[in-house]
Amino acid sequence: MTRFVDIWSKGEVARYVGDLARAGQVKACEHLKIIEAYANTWRPICDLDWASRVPANNVELDVTGYNGPSGYDWPACPADCPHLKPVGDLMTSMVTKTRRPSNPQPQGDPISPDQAAGAGVSRPPATELPPPENVTLPWLVRHVPVRLWLTAVGLLAATFVAGVQASRLPIVRQLFGLEQAPASIQEPKRPPDGPGTTRHEP
Repeated sequence: MTRFVDIWSKGEVARYVGDLARAGQVKACEHLKIIEAYANTWRPICDLDWASRVPANNVELDVTGYNGPSGYDWPACPADCPHLKPVGDLMTSMVTKTRRPSNPQPQGDPISPDQAAGAGVSRPPATELPPPENVTLPWLVRHVPVRLWLTAVGLLAATFVAGVQASRLPIVRQLFGLEQAPASIQEPKRPPDGPGTTRHEP
């Protein structure tokens, strides 16, 4: 059960949860729902927060969190859930009972205390990630999006090409002293042959 799942498709997510139910990881329960989450993705949850979460390795993630969730997981129902309400058609139950939050939270981000109190959910206090003491190249590779690296390389290449083209302009060559008169090539003068001239034969 490792096929790739498109989490931007509610139907794909629902079908995969059906596969999980047939494998025994979740139960066909009325409290299992599919909600709209961060970046217009869909994810299954237990409406009563009784299911545990299993990290997903078959979905597309964005480590930067700009274009999609940086983490995703699938529910796993407990074997002896006291709130189990069996349903005949799990997919229909999940799709028709979809809950759309007015302000979906990004995957993994904590909700505010007021939201937690209203939903009856207790969340641990949020902890901010401290900035690094030294910004190193490995840190930049892990935290800077690929598009920014490509933009920087493109700007560097464009600057180089512009500099090469500008060096051909006469005013630029004069400004930086690139215009030099060609050195005249002169043959060494030989002393004239005549009286009083001593020639050394090899």
